[in-house]
Amino acid sequence: MYSKFTSQLLNKEASFDFVAAHFACEQDKFSTENPNGFVNFGSAQNFLSKPDIQQRLGSLGWRTEDTPYCSFAGTAGCRSAIANYLEDFSERPINPDHIVVGNGIISILEALSIAILDAGDSVLATTPIFPGLVTALSSRTEADFIPLKTSSENRFQLSPEMLKAKLEIETSRGKRIKAVLLCSPGNPIGQVFSANEIQEFIDIAEEFHVALIVDEIYASSVFEGTEFSSALMSKSENVIVLGGLSKDFGVAGYTTGWICTTNENILAAMKKQSHFFRLAAPIQRAIEIFLDPTWRVPFLKQNRSRLAQNFQEVCEVLNSAGVSVTPAEAGLVSWLDLTPFLKSQDEEGQLELYRYLLQQHRVHLSPAVGFHCAEPGFFRICFSQQQETLREGLSRIKQGLSQFQSNNTNQILELNR
Repeated sequence: MYSKFTSQLLNKEASFDFVAAHFACEQDKFSTENPNGFVNFGSAQNFLSKPDIQQRLGSLGWRTEDTPYCSFAGTAGCRSAIANYLEDFSERPINPDHIVVGNGIISILEALSIAILDAGDSVLATTPIFPGLVTALSSRTEADFIPLKTSSENRFQLSPEMLKAKLEIETSRGKRIKAVLLCSPGNPIGQVFSANEIQEFIDIAEEFHVALIVDEIYASSVFEGTEFSSALMSKSENVIVLGGLSKDFGVAGYTTGWICTTNENILAAMKKQSHFFRLAAPIQRAIEIFLDPTWRVPFLKQNRSRLAQNFQEVCEVLNSAGVSVTPAEAGLVSWLDLTPFLKSQDEEGQLELYRYLLQQHRVHLSPAVGFHCAEPGFFRICFSQQQETLREGLSRIKQGLSQFQSNNTNQILELNR
């Protein structure tokens, strides 16, 4: 009575359960009133600007005009506000009619997979990667997910040469690759592709006749001193850009997202499906308010500065504990190398350390096994926390790693007696 899709979801060994871990921590989270609560470094939420967001929410004007049905693909005002915002990165005018709005990137990406992929087609994506993107793209359509594996040898960085070589190999094997998924800025690595690299990726997509899907959900979380180049700089019909407010603006609960492309066939297919992922009118009104340039420009500048400061603190504190932090240029997360602390260099060794930190020191990190990473021992932490929470969590990580390593040493000595 169950579909293959349901069977995949029930296969608990398929991936790490981020959702269950998140809500388990949220039920008993750290605060001044609850000092022994969990510090949740596992979920990419932005709390750095919480006071600013609360102040802005006070200006929301709920209107009776928002109560009837509105355009499923997004109101004109909302799409115009998004187009104006995207022009900050695109270097060209953006047509609001090339935008479809929805209730989060995952919903939109799933609809996009239905518009592009059939059973037996393949989608290529670089790893490590946020697993929800892979599920949305490949599960319902029964498309084949092909990982383009990066490694610690080159700091998990992807290059156009690597992408082209992988496409050549897979197509020579008879794979019907219909789409390539990139993340810029990257999650969990924080890599930001240059304008030249983006153009090379676009040229490769056109050469191989594949859709180039670029997740730019962290576009406005680029650290100061780093320049972000959007794939929207090209009018290529192969390019499909995803974006949203949840990360950059710290409103994950609003589950907002959008797709932007010049491909009329893709737009038509997305609009036909939009009643499945439509966004409530009041939330679209909130998008307009958040994207007002007189507020967003100074807000985002301050937010980028806060993110860079927190990332620097993560590096300084954890480097002092012997932890290597992968260099990042953007985002809310850090990619930590904890391989020196593992009892065994495999998935079980990684999960053993994860469970120890969670249960004994009440700090939640996300293990690399959940990101389709080929190398055990890496963990993602979300550092976009208020200072008190960040410092408490980093202190717990340092203490936990020291004690875990000490326990390992004592066990080895006992075995050698």
